[in-house]
Amino acid sequence: MLDWKQKAMEFLPALDVKEEEAKVYLHLMENGEMEAHNIADNLGISSEDLSRILKILLDKGFIIKHPPPSSYTPLHPRMALTNAYQLIQQEYDKRLKEKRLMVDQISFMLEGIYEKRLLGTEPDKTAR
Repeated sequence: MLDWKQKAMEFLPALDVKEEEAKVYLHLMENGEMEAHNIADNLGISSEDLSRILKILLDKGFIIKHPPPSSYTPLHPRMALTNAYQLIQQEYDKRLKEKRLMVDQISFMLEGIYEKRLLGTEPDKTAR
């Protein structure tokens, strides 16, 4: 049977969490508040890569940063995963709005052609 980390690593990509991000978050989940250099040492990640990953996790709402000396704490899983879901939903809503605008524009353009055909007149050569 898979342990909790393996199961989490399987499911987190569905929430747009990359493997390297998941490893850092799960490491913090298991160990609690840690300074960046300890995380890097424990996971064998360069400080540059870890800095990038920590920024992503902060932006996604998976961790919080404490004042200097800087340390990081994982958010409660329900909160972190809700944050991830909301980011996906926001992106999905944005794409739907863009598609809706395209549908409106194309419909408006084609309506004139359709209606002129019904009236038996020649459609304009230019779109509205």
